[in-house]
Amino acid sequence: MDINDTALILYKQDNGKTNRRLALLSKEQGLIWATAFGAATGRRAALSNPYSLAEIKLEKKGDFLNIIDVKLSHHFNLPTLKNFYLASFFSEAIITSWAGGGDKRFFNLYNSLFTALEANKPNILPCFLIYFLHFNGLLPQAFFTDNELKLIASQNYEQVYRQSWPKQPQLLALLKKNFKLKSLTLIDEN
Repeated sequence: MDINDTALILYKQDNGKTNRRLALLSKEQGLIWATAFGAATGRRAALSNPYSLAEIKLEKKGDFLNIIDVKLSHHFNLPTLKNFYLASFFSEAIITSWAGGGDKRFFNLYNSLFTALEANKPNILPCFLIYFLHFNGLLPQAFFTDNELKLIASQNYEQVYRQSWPKQPQLLALLKKNFKLKSLTLIDEN
C-alpha cells in the first residue's frame, strides 16, 4: 500500500553502506521512521538532509515503511549556529516524545518554528515550548493566568509569545525534568 504525504525531515541515520533511516514528521501520519534505499550516496543523498520539507511517497512492507519517492519542497537554511542548535534540540524533543503520541498539530507548529529560525527570528522559542508542553500534557495550569490559558487554547502564537517570554527559564526547566535531551544545555545558556 502506497502512502503520499508531506513531511519534515528531522533526523537521518546511515543504515548500511547505501541506505538511510529517516525520522519524518508527516502532516497526516505524525512521527514516522522510514528507510530510504540508496540515499546515503550520490545524488539522492541531498534528498534526505534534515531540516527539509518534502513530498514523500511511502510503501508499507509489513511493519516497515520504505521511501519510494521524495520531492524536496524546501530546505530550511538556518543562518546561525544557535538556530541550528535550536532546530536540533526541537527535533530531538519531538523524536523523544514521539510527537506527543503522534499528535498531528506538531507538523504545523514545527514548520512554523523552522520558518522562524530560517528568518533568524528565534524569539518563537517560548511560544514553541508552551505548545510543545501543552501537546504533551505537561503544561501546569497554575503556571499561567486564565487569560494566558485562553490564548494557548486559541493557538494565537503571537500573543502567547509576547506574554510568555519572561517565563522561558521555567519552561526550559519543565523540559529538563520531563525529557532526557542531550542538546538542552546548548540552549539554556541564553
